This record gives sequence, C-alpha cells and structure tokens, in this order.
Amino acid sequence: MKNTDRGSRLTRAFFGLIASSLVVFAFMMLSPGAASAADDAEGDAKLQAMRADLMSCMEPQAAGQKAKEAFAKKYDVPLSALNAKLLDTPPTSNGGWPEWWATIVCNIEIYSAVGGIAWKVRYDMEHYFVMDVMHYCIVYSQYCDHYNWEQGCLKKHCPGCR
Repeated sequence: MKNTDRGSRLTRAFFGLIASSLVVFAFMMLSPGAASAADDAEGDAKLQAMRADLMSCMEPQAAGQKAKEAFAKKYDVPLSALNAKLLDTPPTSNGGWPEWWATIVCNIEIYSAVGGIAWKVRYDMEHYFVMDVMHYCIVYSQYCDHYNWEQGCLKKHCPGCR
C-alpha cells in the first residue's frame, strides 16, 4: 500500500511539472518579446504587397478606382477614405516623404491588421522612442525608407526624434 501511494504521488508530481512547464512555455511564446525575425520578414512581405496595392490605386481613371475598391475590401478600409485621401500620383521617393503623405499612408496601414502589427513590432524593437506607433510610423516615413524598414535608421537620420 505504501509503495502505491508513493508511485501515485510521483506520477502526479511528474505530470504537474510537465503541465506547469507547458504553461510557462505558452506564456513565453505569447509574450510581445517573442517576435522573431521570421515574423518580421513575413510582415515586411505583407507590407510590400500592400505597397504594390497602394501604388495600383494611383493608376489613372477607371483602373485606379477599381484598384481602390479592391484595396478597400482586402484591407477593410472605407472606400470613402481612400477616395478622399489617396492621391492620383505616388510620392516621388520612398524616403523623405512629406508629413501629410506619411500621415495618409500610415493611417491606412496602421488601421489595417497587417500594417498595424508590422509597425507595432518595429516600434517595439526600437526601444529609443517615447512616441506611439502611429507617430513613429509617420516620423520614420519622413526620414527613412517607409517600405524597406531598417532598425536604427531613424536614430541615425533624426537623432533629435524621440
């Protein structure tokens, strides 16, 4: 009898240890610091796809309007916002956007699920800034290449930005 009680206690302790280890592992995987380079690369690929979709929205006349409608459905963005705020021509370069253009693009991206997640991961990796994700995206787009993110770029090109 004594041997059976000891065996069942050891079995319960063993399974308790395994269960608690699994819980700790799950918390580690779900924590914000667990973002990996693979996730960032996947986010970058999605942002590149979004960039291509945005550029197609700037096509002239009917082609641009059809692209805007497709963009609105794909990224769950109100079509009225796209029609009101999206230009008919793309910006002249990827880096050094004017604030008004960076604000438009960042608003569209941040309020879509894909762009919001990608910019949040980037913002969290830059432990230098005391701004929110939206402001970070806008300022980054004014000083660095918006679509080809580089960690530390904003610190290098705008040391006064905090």
